[in-house]
Amino acid sequence: MVAIIEQCFDGAFLSYWCAPELRPTKYVLRTFLKILKLALETYPCIIGITKQKHLIETHLKLGYTLRGDLPEFWAGESAYILVLTRESFQQTLKTYGRLLKENNSGQK
Repeated sequence: MVAIIEQCFDGAFLSYWCAPELRPTKYVLRTFLKILKLALETYPCIIGITKQKHLIETHLKLGYTLRGDLPEFWAGESAYILVLTRESFQQTLKTYGRLLKENNSGQK
């Protein structure tokens, strides 16, 4: 897994990648939630950009808001810009917060 947080004005861009075989695991979700929590402790909003349209729904479930598309932005293809704020992440924590309390074995 790799996460890069890059400040931009008062917010930050967040890039995240993990190996495909790890993606459907609780461990990855828990790790990503921890990264979001840490980033939002420093920055009031996180910006994500993806050209993978199927990832938009995943971002929305985590509290991001789709802000629009960027035509021909990424290798001639459209990309989509998503934003996560501290306020919207509070709702995410209500849904997924229990995962942050578990250790890597799934125990509390």
